[in-house]
Amino acid sequence: MVTQEWEDRIEYILDNFDFENIHKVMTFLDWKYDDIGAVPDVDCLKKTATNLLEHCITTQTDYCSSGGFVAEIKNEVVLTLFFRVEQSATVIVR
Repeated sequence: MVTQEWEDRIEYILDNFDFENIHKVMTFLDWKYDDIGAVPDVDCLKKTATNLLEHCITTQTDYCSSGGFVAEIKNEVVLTLFFRVEQSATVIVR
C-alpha cells in the first residue's frame, strides 16, 4: 500500500517532470509502446510513470524501469524518476 506521504512525493515528482518534452523525444524517435502500438500521449506517460513509482514503493524495490522511465528509491527516503534514452555500462571482474 502506498501511504499518503509517498502519494505526496509521487504527486510532487509528476508535477515537476516535463512529460511534454518526453513526448516530443518519443515522437521524434518514433518510440512506440507495444501494448498500444503507438507513441504514447502525455496522459499515458504520466500513468506509466505513476504505476512505476507505486510499484517500486509497494514492492520495496530499489530500481524499476519500463518504457524508458526509471524509478529509484535510495535509503528508503529519496524517490527519483528519470527517462533514459540510452545507457552503456561495463563490469570489471577481479
